[in-house]
Amino acid sequence: MKTRYLVMLLGLLLQMAIVDSVRADFNLTGSQHLDVDSAHASGTLNESSTALVMLGGSITHAYINDTSVLTVDHDTTITTISTASCFNYATLNVYNSEVNTNNLYNNSQANVYGGHVRYASVQEFSTFSMFGGNASFITGYGNSNVNLAAGAVASLTVRHDSIATLSGAATTSLYAYDNSQLEISGGSLTNLHSYGLSNIAFHGRGFEASGGLSIVDNEVFGTGILSGTWVNGTPFSINVEANDATSTIIVPEPATMTLLGVGLAGLVARRNRRRRLQSK
Repeated sequence: MKTRYLVMLLGLLLQMAIVDSVRADFNLTGSQHLDVDSAHASGTLNESSTALVMLGGSITHAYINDTSVLTVDHDTTITTISTASCFNYATLNVYNSEVNTNNLYNNSQANVYGGHVRYASVQEFSTFSMFGGNASFITGYGNSNVNLAAGAVASLTVRHDSIATLSGAATTSLYAYDNSQLEISGGSLTNLHSYGLSNIAFHGRGFEASGGLSIVDNEVFGTGILSGTWVNGTPFSINVEANDATSTIIVPEPATMTLLGVGLAGLVARRNRRRRLQSK
């Protein structure tokens, strides 16, 4: 009997220890600040509040609102934030850590300097920028912006009038749809899929096409290998796996861009005017 009660007591103490190890939810307002150094099931930041996730800290569900800022800054391979959702101009900064899912809405932003983001959903005029670290899947919707200056990305999908700028990251697969616009000027890209009125501009020189791909008047047709050098002299080679007839891939040399004095939008408009004239 004593043994049974002892086991029950030990079980109760263990449950109390587990409950105590996960702190109560926190809700910050105004200019409040919290150093997160323990496990939290949920955390909410409002107005101009800030929070710093430190070594030993984690948040299962983080809600970042208004102009608040959540920063994750410690080195670990354990998931520090399961889901981080940003709303209304809020900011998430990731320096070193694991973020499972990052949702961005309504002009919010995320800046990744290190660590790993498994999935990022960028929507409603929000911005996701990478200056280091790596991401498994990034999807931009609804006039969002994705900037890849450094780091590594396994898959990037851009939809619904969104804009992506690739200037230095290593990207494995890129999928463009629905009037999206992409400017690619550096880094590496392995596979490109272009569909549904998407517009893609490569900024470099010495462009060459092979394996069924062709370049006519600075426009890329068909599928195959596109190679050349970026403006800084770094060589690149990209497998264009899909190139829908309604999409546009252009490869203007720097001199052409300077002569015309226009960017991607101007070149696409020029291309569309030429096609309309040819169809008459």
